[in-house]
Amino acid sequence: MVLSCINTSYSRKHEKQITSDLPRLISGQFATHGDAFYEQQLVWTTRLIELQPDDFSARIDRSAALLKLQRYTEAESLLLQIEKDTPGQYKTHANLGVLYKKMGEIDKAVQHTKRALEIQPEGHLGLGDYYLQMLKWKKENPFPEAATENFLGVKYEAGTKATANSPLANEEWLKTLIISDRHFHDVYWVLGDVLFEKGDLQNAMRSYQRAGAHLEHSASDPEMPRTEKVGHTLLSQRIDLVQKAFWERAEGSADLVFDVNYYTQIESEISTANKWLSSFQKSEAELIADGMSPDFDEVNARMKEKRISEPTYLDLGVFEGKEVEENGTAHIAGTILAAAVALMGLIILSVAGYGLVRFYRSRLVA
Repeated sequence: MVLSCINTSYSRKHEKQITSDLPRLISGQFATHGDAFYEQQLVWTTRLIELQPDDFSARIDRSAALLKLQRYTEAESLLLQIEKDTPGQYKTHANLGVLYKKMGEIDKAVQHTKRALEIQPEGHLGLGDYYLQMLKWKKENPFPEAATENFLGVKYEAGTKATANSPLANEEWLKTLIISDRHFHDVYWVLGDVLFEKGDLQNAMRSYQRAGAHLEHSASDPEMPRTEKVGHTLLSQRIDLVQKAFWERAEGSADLVFDVNYYTQIESEISTANKWLSSFQKSEAELIADGMSPDFDEVNARMKEKRISEPTYLDLGVFEGKEVEENGTAHIAGTILAAAVALMGLIILSVAGYGLVRFYRSRLVA
C-alpha cells in the first residue's frame, strides 16, 4: 500500500522517514504501511471515538484506515460526516480527493483537491498543486497511451530539455509524487527527462523503463487507431536517447563497458524491491502483534535485527571494467569486454556472457 497523499495524525512523521534515494524510489523500495497497521488503527480509533465522539484527528485517522483497507463506502460516509460536523478542514477535503481518485471518480477528486488547496495552498508535504495537476491529467487522458503532453503541460515531442526547463519541473516534488502515487506512469517519464538533462543517465533509464512498465498496464481504447497510440513510441525514443549516450560514454573510454542487459537488471531491482517491501510489512505486522505501533524507523531496526539485508544497486548500463589482482595491480577487463559487446552489436548477450559482465561490475553499496 502507498500513502497516496493521505493525511493523518502520523503521516508527516512517517513520510519524512522514507528514503529519498533515487534507485530505491524508482524501483519501489521504500517503506509503506501494510494492512496490519491500518487494522490496528481501526481498533485504536474506535476506542478513542467512543471516549470522544467529536475527536477530529481520531475520525480522520479512522477514515484513512478505511480508505487504505479499500473499504471505500465506509470511508466516504465518515469523511462526508466529518465535513458536515467540522466544515472547511484541509485534511477532510484532501483525503476525499484521494478517496475519489481511488474510486475512479476523477471529477469529485479534482473538486475536493481544489478545495483542499484553497484552504492550504502549499498542499501535502509542500507538493502544492502537483497532485491536482496529476488528477487533471488523468481526467483529460483516460487512455494514457494516446496522450501527447505530460502532466506538466509540456508536449512529449518537444523533448527532454523542454520538460526539464518547465518552471513546474522540480525533482524533489517529482520524488514526493512517486511516494504519493507509485503507479502514475507519467511522473517517472517526467523525472526521466529531468535526470537525463542533469546527466544522470542511470536513473533516467530506470525512470523511463518504470514509466513503460506502468504504461503497459494502463487503460487502452481498443477502438483507437494504432497511429493515435503514441505513448510507447515516444517513450521508446527517450530510451534510445539514453542508450545512445551509454554507448558514447563507453566508446569514449577504454575503461568503460556498456552492458546491453540493463533492462534485465532493472527488472531484477524491481523484483527485489517488492520482496523487500513484503519483508518490511511482515516485520511491521510482527511488531504490531507484540503490542507496538511502530514507525518506519522501528520497522527498519527490526529488519536489521532479523538480518534482512538491504537490496544493492549495481551501476546501470555503463560501468568501469577493471579487475583488481591479488598483488594489488589492476588490468583492464573493459577493453576485452567492450570489444566483445561491439562485435555482437545490439544482440542480447547470452546468459553466460551476462554473468561475465556482471562479474566485472563495480557495485553501488545500498
